[in-house]
Amino acid sequence: LSVGSWVLKQACRQAVAWHRLGHDLIMAINVSSRELESEGFVAQLQSLLSSTALEPASLVIDVAETSLSGAADRLVPRMRELRNLGVLVALDGYGSASSPSQLDRLPIGALKIDRSLVAAMSDSAEAIGCLHKLVNTCRRLGIDTFAEGIEQGWQLATLQKEQCRFGQGSLFSHPIPPEALEAILALEPLFS
Repeated sequence: LSVGSWVLKQACRQAVAWHRLGHDLIMAINVSSRELESEGFVAQLQSLLSSTALEPASLVIDVAETSLSGAADRLVPRMRELRNLGVLVALDGYGSASSPSQLDRLPIGALKIDRSLVAAMSDSAEAIGCLHKLVNTCRRLGIDTFAEGIEQGWQLATLQKEQCRFGQGSLFSHPIPPEALEAILALEPLFS
């Protein structure tokens, strides 16, 4: 069993466990281009979804933007297969050097804006303009936007102003083990 297969299996099992506890969470898993290109990947994932009874819509497969350079012709069809299964495909680590005009050719449902663009907002009106264009393009294409690396309140405020829908980073939480998340989720009714 490869490390990637083990991670995929553990993540699906954990997502199912959280769903059984009543938490409607979506599990995101980074997948390497090598894994995605492997012939049996989609069949393996389909089998895993079936055996764990995890709804495909509860899973996000993150594909690094950098893995598409030179391999898009091999990866895009595989990404389409994942979308056809009902799994959300996210383009991860999307940076300021990328062209939003290429997004309509990719079978993605989400785009994760790289932390470098989020950090650059403090020094550059150009970075904010790039973010604005990117979020608007995604909205027009029906692609959800996630910002990575949110560390300060002003970054969150700027991203909210630009209507970036989701975010992650140390402002919200550092990485924590599943048990710690379950303790936080147990408090959820207090915040409703």
